[in-house]
Amino acid sequence: MLHRSVGDIDSLADLRALGAALCSALGQLHRSDVVHRDLKPSNILLTAYGPKVIDFGIARAIADDRLTRAGAAVVHGEPRLDGIAPPLQALILPCLAKDPAVRPAPAQIIQAMAAPKGADRVWRRGPIADGIKEREAGARRLTTPVTMEMAPSVTRRRLLAGLAAGGVVLAGGGGTAAWWIGSRTGSTKRKSDPFDIPPAVRMPVQKLDIKGVKEPFSNDVQPTDLWEVANEADVYSRPLLPVGDVIVFGVATGGVAAFDITSGKRRWTAPHLRTKSGYLSLSDRLVIGADGKGVLRTFVPSTGEPKWTCPAAEAATLLAADEDAVYFVTKDNKLRSVNRSEAKVRWTVPVPVDFRGKLLNPAVIGQGMLVMSTVDGTVLVVHTGNGRTAWTRLDHQDVTVRPAVYNDTVYINGKYLDARRLSDGEKIWSTRLGDWETDWDKWGPPAAYEDAVYASAGDGIRYLSKKDGKVLWNAFDCADSASPVVRQGHAVWALEFDNSANRPALLVNSVRVSDGERARSYQLPQSDYARLAAAGNRVFVLHDSSVIALAAF
Repeated sequence: MLHRSVGDIDSLADLRALGAALCSALGQLHRSDVVHRDLKPSNILLTAYGPKVIDFGIARAIADDRLTRAGAAVVHGEPRLDGIAPPLQALILPCLAKDPAVRPAPAQIIQAMAAPKGADRVWRRGPIADGIKEREAGARRLTTPVTMEMAPSVTRRRLLAGLAAGGVVLAGGGGTAAWWIGSRTGSTKRKSDPFDIPPAVRMPVQKLDIKGVKEPFSNDVQPTDLWEVANEADVYSRPLLPVGDVIVFGVATGGVAAFDITSGKRRWTAPHLRTKSGYLSLSDRLVIGADGKGVLRTFVPSTGEPKWTCPAAEAATLLAADEDAVYFVTKDNKLRSVNRSEAKVRWTVPVPVDFRGKLLNPAVIGQGMLVMSTVDGTVLVVHTGNGRTAWTRLDHQDVTVRPAVYNDTVYINGKYLDARRLSDGEKIWSTRLGDWETDWDKWGPPAAYEDAVYASAGDGIRYLSKKDGKVLWNAFDCADSASPVVRQGHAVWALEFDNSANRPALLVNSVRVSDGERARSYQLPQSDYARLAAAGNRVFVLHDSSVIALAAF
């Protein structure tokens, strides 16, 4: 179809260059949550800088429920591909599949269309380039004298052609606009370099929430809720991941999505990522996840622009990442490391027998050591350079261990809260719970900061000295024993499930950093599942299928 509509394109290489350029434009549209809905030869302008997609008169947002409906937008006949070169038929047929789930994405089409090096010269030299130059010259002659009074006499198609030739982007006017693939300055690359990673976007910092309060802390005042994403989250989403100006988490419709950290509005979605595999931040410059086939895929956090992939990863569970590499468990129970600079496998080692099928994500990393935990309290530590085991903790406990690393020390929860030397596991100190706790009470996940360690225990939060593990203050009746603990603003935050008969609820409690006195509490509906994260003077809570952002104070 494309070949017949653009008569001057008389080689497979030229056709591939056109197809790849068009798919690049569609990919940009989709990352902006827009579907064109009327892509056809007459809505494609050929310019000296590549093709441009125009005419968005019936474009729809991806979230618009009018895009499709049962029993409509479906062709029953089989497509005829007479005259299409055999190498292209294998690509075109999947694009025409009745089931949208099996159609290739624009990025996959770009890869399949990969034209020989230099094929983009079709826009600069040869019959197509000559024809484009002739039409652009005519368009300039047409549009030079145009004024507001003359505009009605110029056809819409010819005016669009002239403006495209002159480098103008239309806005408004019956919903019509141009989506640019390139520019005259050459600022937009025709083929994006998957390793050309933009710098990290600085996280917007929320103003601390103390306005209108006589004193900074009061049990009578709730934290201010900034926004809520209701009924969209995947309840099995791994972490809430604040990265730059977005927060990333799994969504109920499949895959992961990024939401604006200041407003909660959806920015982009990666539906092919497998939520249960986990997802990580790569120095706040990329978000990485794995699809159902184990392929590692990376995206720019702010825009969702796809970057490098690693099909050879065979990733099942993402663990952690540092400046050099990503670490994960493969589908056949091996530990593997992939280099971030080349997307190539660095090393692969078998998971030790005692840990197979048990490792949890995310893991923690520091000082060249990858620290992994299990549901039964054991810990495995390996060298990030080669995957060799450095040390283990094999004493089984009836608790899920969530270690924390700060500098050269790892803090491990369980019946005791241990501080161990990261390099060899040598115990530095070990703190047991108070005499008032019962035998089944355990330390919850620790959180390590420059000056202190916090952890939930029993029904509250403990603040411990990093030097010797001495408990400096206790905050009672404010946290479940398994709750994560985060510090943000002037407070430490934790979750408490209140199952009292008169008001079952999920409480987001905060206590003062200075003395552990309870400060403010935010009440949410009863929830069976919750997660907690904090960044940029904001506290984020996933409760069942919703995510809410609270202002720190």
